[in-house]
Amino acid sequence: GRIYWAEPLVGVVTRILSANGDGSDLRQLIGSVVYDHGIAVDSVAGWLYWAETDTQRAMDVIRRSNLDGSDVQTIYAAPVGRQIRDLALDAFAAKLYWRDPSQNRLLWIAAEGGGEATVLRNVGSVARGFVVRPLDNELYFSDGSALLRSTLNGGGTAEIARLEGSY
Repeated sequence: GRIYWAEPLVGVVTRILSANGDGSDLRQLIGSVVYDHGIAVDSVAGWLYWAETDTQRAMDVIRRSNLDGSDVQTIYAAPVGRQIRDLALDAFAAKLYWRDPSQNRLLWIAAEGGGEATVLRNVGSVARGFVVRPLDNELYFSDGSALLRSTLNGGGTAEIARLEGSY
């Protein structure tokens, strides 16, 4: 399989690249992503998702393309004043999760772009590293001082480990 990542170019501009697992066959998929806020790969459905700031419209958006970078589409535009950070994907339920630091919430939408819903309120402005485990109905994330777990619908949030250091 292939690996995907965002690489800084100049200032706030990055590009999205892909390569085989051994580093061969390096390809640039998306040449200019402004204010990259996270990427997620759905290798089952064949989509690459990323969040960025659309500077022409002054809003954060979620875009997707085929895994080869073709057919770029904007599937979600955040309402004015809202933000999209730290994308995570539940490929089984076809949902994208993200943190909105302006609202202090974790949200999701259908991977096709509709049906926004709040999963968790008061996630904290420093929450990071969202990981979805759909087969276990679990969501993990860090708030800077602890590793937390909740169900995918936001219920039962619990601290499962204290972390050394902070960010």
